[in-house]
Amino acid sequence: MGTKPCTNRKKLRFLCLHSFCTSGKIFETQLRMAGWMDAMAERVEFTFVDAPHERKGPVPKEVQQNFSGPYYQWWDANEDGSIYHGAHLSFAHLRDVMVQQGPFDGLMGFSQGGTMAALLTLLQARNHMLNGIEPFKCCLVIAGLPSRATEHQKAYDGLPVGSPMLYLVGEQDPLRSRSIVLTHHFRNPTILFHSRGHVVPNLTDREMERALSFLDRVIQKSDPGNEH
Repeated sequence: MGTKPCTNRKKLRFLCLHSFCTSGKIFETQLRMAGWMDAMAERVEFTFVDAPHERKGPVPKEVQQNFSGPYYQWWDANEDGSIYHGAHLSFAHLRDVMVQQGPFDGLMGFSQGGTMAALLTLLQARNHMLNGIEPFKCCLVIAGLPSRATEHQKAYDGLPVGSPMLYLVGEQDPLRSRSIVLTHHFRNPTILFHSRGHVVPNLTDREMERALSFLDRVIQKSDPGNEH
């Protein structure tokens, strides 16, 4: 690939949030299998964490077939999605991780983890949560959705926030039309469509170039003294 990072600058530290009914280890495996870990190695330091709730109900067949447990979730939505049971504990758990292992430059998440990553970025930017935690410089979301929980709607009220966002969504994702709405709450999101569905995708060279360029812009903005 043509985009080369400046080798003497600091990497971005991402706290990585897995999807529903998986784990930090599984998310790391998904990113590694898709080539993200190697492609971003000179720009990103990845920290993976498990949600605090172990999955008690059925595990999706496609997850069981491809990955061994244990399996975790960030919340369990009620029937109409107006309440996300366990979300408060997950917020507290992630704050503890940020205090103990941070600071982090941004959040990266897939599916339910992508919803959480965008939600926390918005809540922090609007001064509703994570006071005392260093502001995130960006977020990277794969197939995340707006939260349906009533108590989370304050994250989506008001003008779009200025936090840089890289959003990836599949052309064949059945949740595509709903998920793309999430980008409306960020001022100038970088949106990258890939050809697959609701997955962590293997990106083409051109798609990965766009992702790396996004990271380079964030790095340059946060550390303007280190130019190419």
